[in-house]
Amino acid sequence: MPDNQPGLRQRKKERTRQAITDAAMAMFLEHGFDNVSIIKIAAAADVSVQTVYNYFPAKADLVFDEADQITSDLQHAVRHRPAGQSALSAIRGYFASIPARVGDRRPPEPTPRFRRLVRNSPALRAYQREIFARFEQALAAALADETGAPPDAVEPFIAAAALVAVFRVNLDGRDSDTEPPGQRVERALDLLEHGLGDYAVPPAPPPAPQSRNAGSARITAHHD
Repeated sequence: MPDNQPGLRQRKKERTRQAITDAAMAMFLEHGFDNVSIIKIAAAADVSVQTVYNYFPAKADLVFDEADQITSDLQHAVRHRPAGQSALSAIRGYFASIPARVGDRRPPEPTPRFRRLVRNSPALRAYQREIFARFEQALAAALADETGAPPDAVEPFIAAAALVAVFRVNLDGRDSDTEPPGQRVERALDLLEHGLGDYAVPPAPPPAPQSRNAGSARITAHHD
């Protein structure tokens, strides 16, 4: 029996955490992030205010409650990928694994309501930028370790920033978008995989039309 106690305690913590998150998100989606207080969330989840803060030190953590796990998963995907696989392919695999990873806890991709929630709150937009910066730092550190690059090297940071930008594609969609976020992610990864060297290169202007007078002048000159 004692061996089972830690498991029971952990499951109770997970249920409490999920209850707080569910209550918070329902209220955020209905009233807006900035219009819901921690006191109201605690009452809806039937816990104390201090309990909410014990699980979520910042109010925005209730929206981005999986940020720490995602950071860990990204590093793991890059550090433990098979020999011969690129970091980009590892991140592609990470996105492909999201549906199985989240199960029934939440939709595998951000819903339009979730994107509107973030878009309509300056606090959430700012916090989201902080999260992206944490993702970049974590990936850049993993890539620098792997390649032996110094911590301030350009290459790991640029690679990490490009890969993390794919998350923005997944989160920054608009309600008018007809393309599913998953397809947007694939197109973003394809662009990175093929490189930017040939992207958005303007076509050369067509040759100027030759005037008839110029042609006649050359013919006359030839006969002379």
